[in-house]
Amino acid sequence: MMNSTIVNCTADVEDAFPDGPFSQEQLAKGAFMVDLVIVVYLFGVIAILCDEYFVPSLELICQKLKLSQDVAGATFMAAGSSAPELFTSVIGVFVTKGDIGLGTIIGSAVFNLFCIIGLCGVLTSSAIQLNWWAVSRDCICYLISVAALVGVMQDSYVQWYEGLILLVLYTSYIVLMFNNHRIEGYFRRKIHSAETEPLLNVKDEHQTATSGYTSEMDDVESDGEEIRYSPAPADRHTVQEEDKSPHSPFHIPRDESCLSAALWFIFLPCNIIFYFTIPNCQRDSWRRWFPLTFVMSLVWIGFSSYVMVWMANNVGFTFGIPDVVLGYTILAVGNSVPDAIASVLVARNGYGDMAISNSIGSNIFDILLCLGLPWFLRSVVDTIRDPGGGGAIVIENAGSLYTALMLFGTVFVLLILLRLTHFRLGKNLGGILLILYAVTIATGIFIELYLFTSKLPSC
Repeated sequence: MMNSTIVNCTADVEDAFPDGPFSQEQLAKGAFMVDLVIVVYLFGVIAILCDEYFVPSLELICQKLKLSQDVAGATFMAAGSSAPELFTSVIGVFVTKGDIGLGTIIGSAVFNLFCIIGLCGVLTSSAIQLNWWAVSRDCICYLISVAALVGVMQDSYVQWYEGLILLVLYTSYIVLMFNNHRIEGYFRRKIHSAETEPLLNVKDEHQTATSGYTSEMDDVESDGEEIRYSPAPADRHTVQEEDKSPHSPFHIPRDESCLSAALWFIFLPCNIIFYFTIPNCQRDSWRRWFPLTFVMSLVWIGFSSYVMVWMANNVGFTFGIPDVVLGYTILAVGNSVPDAIASVLVARNGYGDMAISNSIGSNIFDILLCLGLPWFLRSVVDTIRDPGGGGAIVIENAGSLYTALMLFGTVFVLLILLRLTHFRLGKNLGGILLILYAVTIATGIFIELYLFTSKLPSC
């Protein structure tokens, strides 16, 4: 039973970080812009770390362990795309002891579900025919994840066994992905044996994975609109980086756009630091050093995430913005923008199913592991330190429960819209999803600013 001596109040987040170079008066007079620029810069730094070092090392780990594509996508590759959210959650649980990690996970979930999928629909030249099985499977697993999250949050406390339940559910998800082909085949046989008309008029040869779904199909015409199907199987990262070897950070991109040259110059300092401190396992000479690449990229991602959350909290404290709202907006969008750009590029290259499946699948990883693991570890540590204290983690923002409940609605709305369009993602549906993203985030912010709930007192 939970100990009643737990303080029901909001922690002073600014005390969790060291004093910055600016006082509160200076921040209020405009110095906050420096912290905001640092936050935006670190979004790019973390994206570089993930794309150039962390994800390639994970790919080599999967190869060495001889993992199937399904299991690799549900574990290591999901960690590659969700590393910023994971570290933000860890910092929120162990350092700030607030809800900034929870807000980032919820905000990223809404961004992935509505904004990324919407952008893929709006920015592709033709409608994308999605695999109904992959979308339905991931949405059902996501609904179970959200239900578990709501169950954990309903009393505003997280016990060690509740964090463990989230981890067990994630393990079950990995088992499901390991047996995905057999389960899919079973349902397809049932559908055909019952002589039920298929949801989609497509061929039966499919290959699905959490990190992406692809199938070999021909282009067809439907209702006068060209429908594009995903071509040969591939991994999203492989699609982006195929036939590209890593460039030296000292190489000036002369044949590319002015924007590329400007970005090269802006991020040159961090690229030089990473060049000398992280072995690039994409190079043949450093390929066998991938374990060190994995460790050093984790170290730099952790450090960058810490500074990013620190600077974001300075901005939030200056204007009285709750940390969970910072998570919904600045941190969630900033951490997800690289994934959004990658997903749109992949979708425009014909791998629409891969982009959509990755967006939904990463939400499962975020909820079950990025929240479950830090919650479980901190609750166990607190229980060991104070056996009589209960070890419960307080969820300080009462509105977070209502926002988590909204995630249920986002999944049902997505499924209904896709079913109405026969699982075709086009410009009209993409525009609707972008509008729904803005409405959902605005509603969540209103809730967290206590228009419908009351703020806990400060500790």
